[in-house]
Amino acid sequence: MGILHLKLSGQNAKSVAQLIANDTARRIMDSVAEESKSESEVAKELSMPLSTVHYNIQKLVEAGLVKSDEYTYSQKGKEVRHYKLASQHVVITTNPLATLPAALTGLGLSVAVAAGIFFFGSTSPAAPPMAARMESDAMMMMAESAPVAVSEPTIWPWILLGAGVMLAGILIATVIQRFRP
Repeated sequence: MGILHLKLSGQNAKSVAQLIANDTARRIMDSVAEESKSESEVAKELSMPLSTVHYNIQKLVEAGLVKSDEYTYSQKGKEVRHYKLASQHVVITTNPLATLPAALTGLGLSVAVAAGIFFFGSTSPAAPPMAARMESDAMMMMAESAPVAVSEPTIWPWILLGAGVMLAGILIATVIQRFRP
């Protein structure tokens, strides 16, 4: 589940706002938030007429708040669609790139952590005496045997990669949402 970005001046923002203000639509979204359900399952759970549930689900699908990506067949062989929440977060903004500063802040923090690990290392100065003794014994055993190159695993490239992937994902999602009808 992702983020639904809407431009404030767009028609879709108005319909999403109206649906969020609608008690029935909100109850339906709550119902399908955890697991996908058919219209009849939602109607039964919420004690609502099936026609009301159908109408509201169609409006929620049109707005992009609910999606249908699976179906089953009834005993009569009729296709029964199942619905679930499409997005956990809805952002209505005047500028689709408004979330970019938050993404850049996250990237900056990731780079700072990676730089700290790279420059200051990940060893702690105050090791417990037992651990220090075990490390000393291991070093002596290694010194007596053939020379072996030992290197600590570096984590900072993975942090940078994760931050880069996060930033790329946000940028791609923003561009897709901007050109979405």
